[in-house]
Amino acid sequence: MANLQIAVYNTGGSLLGGPIRLCVWFNFPCGDTISDPQIIFDTASGLWFSSALDQNVRDVSLDSCQIDGAFFACAIYKFQTANNNCPDQPLMGTDTYVLALSISQYRCGCDTCILGPEYWIVNKQDLVNFGPAHFSAKTPRENFVNNIYPAQHLSSSNVMYMVSVNASGVSDLATVIVVSGVPPSPISTSNYTVQLYFAPNPPPLPLQPGGSNVNNYMDNRVVSAAWYQNNLWFALNDECANSVSCGRFVEVSTLPAHNRLQDIEAGITSDYSFYPALTIDTKGGLGAVMGYSSLAYYPGVVVTGRHFNDPSGSMQQGKVVKTGTGASVDGSWGDYFGAALDPGGKTARVVGEYGTNNHWGTWMTSVTMSYYLTMNYVSQSDGECGTINPSSGWYAEGSLVSISASYGTGCSFLGWTGSGSISYTGTSATHTITMNTNITETGTFFCHSNCVFSPVK
Repeated sequence: MANLQIAVYNTGGSLLGGPIRLCVWFNFPCGDTISDPQIIFDTASGLWFSSALDQNVRDVSLDSCQIDGAFFACAIYKFQTANNNCPDQPLMGTDTYVLALSISQYRCGCDTCILGPEYWIVNKQDLVNFGPAHFSAKTPRENFVNNIYPAQHLSSSNVMYMVSVNASGVSDLATVIVVSGVPPSPISTSNYTVQLYFAPNPPPLPLQPGGSNVNNYMDNRVVSAAWYQNNLWFALNDECANSVSCGRFVEVSTLPAHNRLQDIEAGITSDYSFYPALTIDTKGGLGAVMGYSSLAYYPGVVVTGRHFNDPSGSMQQGKVVKTGTGASVDGSWGDYFGAALDPGGKTARVVGEYGTNNHWGTWMTSVTMSYYLTMNYVSQSDGECGTINPSSGWYAEGSLVSISASYGTGCSFLGWTGSGSISYTGTSATHTITMNTNITETGTFFCHSNCVFSPVK
C-alpha cells in the first residue's frame, strides 16, 4: 500500500491481486485528496487493517480485511474528527481485544495550527465479525503537542499501550498511555512518563546528490512502536553525530517500575538516516528499516537490528538493501516505512522508499537476524598443519553449520574449543552447530613431522 494504490504479493514477490486505487479501497470520492495510508497485519485474527484520511471530507477510513491472494473480504468504517478538524497521519495498533486508531489534528487548513492528537479505541471482535463497531473516542489535546502512536502488540495483552514524545512541551520525556477496557464497556486511561537518555533534537533535513533536500519537513514524532512481553520499543527521527539525522530506538518496560531499558541512536556513519520502523521477534530481538541518503548517495533503504542477547545499547551495523538511482524532486518523503513480524516469528518483512529517475519507488524485502561464526586456528607446536572449515562469517538464525578439521600424516587434531552458549567443545573433527547466538570455534592442532614451520612465536 503506497500513496494511491494497494496490491497483494506473495512472499516470493509475485503479484496476486490488484493494484486497486485507494479511493476505491477506502470508499472515498476519487477526486478527493487522500493521504497517509497505512496497513498492519493482526496475527491473532489473521486480518489486515488499513487506514487513510480524506482531507476534503475530513474523516479517516478504517478497513478490516481478510485477504487471500486475489480474494478480498472487507468492511469499511468511517471516523469523523472532533469539530471537523483536519486529520493527519492515521496510526494503528492492536492488542488482544481492541484496535487503537490515532491521528493528529489541524484547525487552520491541513498543515497549520496543530491541536494535538485524537484517538479511537475500537472493539476488535466487531471488526473481525465485519459488523457494526463499538468504539470510544478520546481527545487529550490539552496534554499533548505531538502524536500518540499505538503499539502493535506482538504477544497477548488485555491492555493497549501507546507512546508519545514531547508531550506537554517537556522534550526529554516519553509518555506511555495505558488504555484498559473494551467498548461498549467503559474504557479507562492512565499515563506515566519515562526519562529519555537525552532530549531528541530536531532532525536536520537529509541531503542528496546535487545538494537538495530529500524532503522539506521532518520532525521527531514517534514513527513506529511495538510491544512484546512487557517491553515497549518505539522509534523516531533524531539528530546524531556529525549533524546528520538518524534513527532513535528506545525500549521501556511496561512493568510497574517503568524503567527505560535502552536508548540507541543508529544509522549509517556520515550519511543521513530517517523514518525508522521496527518490529520485535519472538526472542525479544529487534528488526528495523530506515531510509538513508547523502551528498554521494541517492535515497535508499537500509536494514539493521539487534539480537536479544546483544550488548545493551547496541545495534548491528546497517546493511543497504536498496540503493537509490535518482533524487527526490517534490520535497515529500516518508511518513511511513514499515516493519512487521512474519507469523513464523523469526523473519521481519520490511518496506521502505527509495529514489528513482521517476521520483520514488517502494522496496519490500525480508530480514532474518544473523549470527557470526568466528573460526580460529591454533597450533601447539612451532610447525603448522591441518585446515579448518568453513571460514568465519554470518549465518541466518537457526542455520545448521558443519565445522570440520582436516589433517594428514604427522599431524594431530587435538579438538575444538567453543565460546557461546550452544558452541561445541570436544575432540570430534566434524560437528554440526546451530547458529542461535554468536559462536567462536577454535581448532587446535599439533605437528609431529613434515610440518610447515611458522615464524618464531
